[in-house]
Amino acid sequence: MNRKKFLKSLGLVAAVGISPAILESCAAVMYLNYSTKEDKIVVRKTDFNGNQFGLINAANLPAPIYLRNTGADTYIALLTLCTHKGCLVDAYYDRLSCPCHGSEYSYSGEVLSPPAVNALTKFNVTTDTDNIYIDLKG
Repeated sequence: MNRKKFLKSLGLVAAVGISPAILESCAAVMYLNYSTKEDKIVVRKTDFNGNQFGLINAANLPAPIYLRNTGADTYIALLTLCTHKGCLVDAYYDRLSCPCHGSEYSYSGEVLSPPAVNALTKFNVTTDTDNIYIDLKG
């Protein structure tokens, strides 16, 4: 095999090997609009528009909140701050991942792989007909 063919085949192998990571990182993360009411963040259910999750850049928090629909009118809200060294975790469809040291969390915040040993901070979530309420105080 000549050098040109070798480099071409190497490039093809590399592209195929990293394509899932590239596709996943290219997926747009939706930032949700919100309002506040007392110590709660309020998100309209219609703002999800059929998406599985979204992020909320809430004032006075050290990191965005990951809000995920987990079923019929059930949601989970997590602080996207890694419990290992405090880096911001990246949100994906089925997990959260720390780019600093490789910790992985399930979409419910549980540690899937170290070095983190503690789950992500979870907020209490309630709903009514139109809104999702994230309780910031407890």
